[in-house]
Amino acid sequence: MEILYYVLLSMVTLIVIGSIFRNRVARGIGYIVLAVIPLHSMIIGGPWDFISSMLAILAAIVGLASSMYTNSYEELKYGGGHLHILIDVFAVAVYTTFTAMDIITFIVCWLIAEIIGFFAIVYEVERKTLTAGLRYIVVSMIPSDIALMTLLTSLSMKVGFVEALFTSINEVGNLLVGLPPILYIMMMLGFIAKAAVIPLHFWLPDAHSLAPAPASAILSGVMVKIGVYGVFRILPSVDMMYILITFLFFGAITGVYGGLLALAQNDIKRILAYSTIEHTGLIVTELMVYRLTNLLIPLEAALAIVCSHALYKSALFLNSGSIEIYSHTREISRLGYLAREIPSEALSALISILSLIGVPPTIGFIAKLFLLVASIYYLIIDPILGTILIVLISFAITLAAIYSIKYATAYWGTWRGGIESKKIGMDLEILKKKLTMWEYIPALLGIVGTPPITIAIITILGHEIVRLELALPLFLSTIIFLAFTYYMYIRLKAASRDVQWLGGALP
Repeated sequence: MEILYYVLLSMVTLIVIGSIFRNRVARGIGYIVLAVIPLHSMIIGGPWDFISSMLAILAAIVGLASSMYTNSYEELKYGGGHLHILIDVFAVAVYTTFTAMDIITFIVCWLIAEIIGFFAIVYEVERKTLTAGLRYIVVSMIPSDIALMTLLTSLSMKVGFVEALFTSINEVGNLLVGLPPILYIMMMLGFIAKAAVIPLHFWLPDAHSLAPAPASAILSGVMVKIGVYGVFRILPSVDMMYILITFLFFGAITGVYGGLLALAQNDIKRILAYSTIEHTGLIVTELMVYRLTNLLIPLEAALAIVCSHALYKSALFLNSGSIEIYSHTREISRLGYLAREIPSEALSALISILSLIGVPPTIGFIAKLFLLVASIYYLIIDPILGTILIVLISFAITLAAIYSIKYATAYWGTWRGGIESKKIGMDLEILKKKLTMWEYIPALLGIVGTPPITIAIITILGHEIVRLELALPLFLSTIIFLAFTYYMYIRLKAASRDVQWLGGALP
């Protein structure tokens, strides 16, 4: 398997060099190969397990979309600069964290990703971004770094310091069995701080909303999953029920809290930021249910949410950047006309919003389906806690649908005839070709990726045979949905040319 490491190192180098010289082809090839390497490991067999491979593939996909988007984004918003280098290095650092095979590599890549994340947040050097960056350091970086050092110390107590450095990441869960409860609590708190789960969640809204759009896509789409990944790695060793139940309700309450706060926002990026808090809370909730029950369905639910959230949330953050470039605002109250002005962006947003709501056949639908089924299983096992949990989760899902519709009102709200866009005078073809096309990579993968992602999760995690009766409706509904998507695109393009008069088109 050493050849995979050499290929990985070569592709990382290619991306960095391509970024320095602004070569999109080199970067594109690098990201595509980075996605193929763990896919090969997942299908054929390799040094990474399914969880690492899945997260690495998502990091490569989000990195590709964000990287390609950034060159034009920085020109249109900042008039140039070197944001593209920061984005590429950030994406690569997150990717290598998921592909790290031993503890020392894992810790080093984690710390590098954190530091780059700070510079991404404070890219627009202003008082408010510096404040957000400071909050990120205090509430996210420091607790997670303490968790990493606790992890290394705990392993050193078991196998010795030198051996701990080179311990396989896959063996961590088994080696940490029998530690004092306080050490588990310290590690869990540190890792959920990176995932922005209550009580260490309040760094995320400002950080994600103030960072440049492609940086927000990486922060929300994949970086917060590093915290989830840390929780997953130590979870097999945590057997104190009171710890698991405590973090179970931290996650569930975070889901409701994030949804309520998302609903109250007027800034489209803050809606998306609080939505991220909601979904990381749901992921942690399902991981705790998985550990409490030893059933596979909660783990499948957690992984489905990870996949769906990474795809539609990165697409929506890139979409919010396109809205800001075009309209010079992110406030819902000042938008509402955009479907007529920028139909391609409207369609991209619609696809991602439908996945966020959980409409078949999007991967968001699969995630919601697994989530509800897992909650019902837990309800049967523990009626009291299960009832509370299913009420909280159902409420969070309802809130997600409501604030998704609120985001959509940026495109389908109060028609204003495009006054703002005429003031800007932007060539729509430039916006579509340089920015919007890259939003469609994660957005469309949230549809066409539904069958393979679903089949991979349920097959690799415990089902030896995938019945044809499962695959057929997924593929059939995907084809129908793609046809509907094409219809919506044609309809939006036609509507953008109509002149409105008393609610109808002039003859």
